[in-house]
Amino acid sequence: MIYCLYHDDMDGRCSAAIVKKYATEEQTVGFRGFPMNYDSPLPLSGIPILETLYVVDFSIPDPDTFNQVAEQYEVYWIDHHQTAIEKHPELNNTLPGLRCVGTAACQLTWDYLYGTEAPWIVRYVADRDVWKWEFGGMTACVHYGLQLHDTAPENRIWESLFSGEALPDLLREGETVAVFKNQHDKEVIQAAGYEGFFNGMSAYFCNMPLADSTLFGPLVDNYPLLIAYYFIGRGWRISLYTSRPELDVSEIAKQYGGGGHKQAAGFFTKAIPSFVKEGNEEERTTKC
Repeated sequence: MIYCLYHDDMDGRCSAAIVKKYATEEQTVGFRGFPMNYDSPLPLSGIPILETLYVVDFSIPDPDTFNQVAEQYEVYWIDHHQTAIEKHPELNNTLPGLRCVGTAACQLTWDYLYGTEAPWIVRYVADRDVWKWEFGGMTACVHYGLQLHDTAPENRIWESLFSGEALPDLLREGETVAVFKNQHDKEVIQAAGYEGFFNGMSAYFCNMPLADSTLFGPLVDNYPLLIAYYFIGRGWRISLYTSRPELDVSEIAKQYGGGGHKQAAGFFTKAIPSFVKEGNEEERTTKC
């Protein structure tokens, strides 16, 4: 059995699906995946000691815990988050796997396990995750089309995606979703967006779960910092974005226990963020 901790986004799910493909087709063993965010509890009770454990598009935030896991399991670590790689220098030098900033985790996973040209679905997912957009609108349509499906790595859709069989239908679905999303984003920004300040700089905020920087549209050029946030019952997930080359939002996220990339990063906090507290308390609590 091969176990896998993977970041619960499209890059992470694609990475884990590649690990599953490798486990079941090349190694002829079982696969069990665990979707993770950086505030998720580690599911180690479900993973027997000494088993093979892939950690893809993710790292265990606490260095001592990650070191302990590396001692107890046969760990393969595949990641591209600069803050995570810098946080675990010893494991970066010793653990098998592949770490490279600037290349999506799904591309790294394919390169590490197969070493051949990646299928188109991997290239599309990678293109968007590292924000290269080499394939332009095709990348966007694939991403939006994937939103219509259950993309857990165990789902059989990945078989037809890796083979290319499902791509034409996915692109057609994505074209329709793109039209809806563009209009919906404008309405969300109008309803839940506002200006403010964070970490000493002007920012535009939007109370919107599971967003990315495309939510903000042309506003990306008007503010050094764009922030999407939402409450998950036990705390707040904060996503930071910028288009300014001189700004590194991963460094901001590190100050709050998070991390990520230079232009896209995030963190989790149990405290109510300052930008949520801003404004007239009476006015905010009496409006519906």
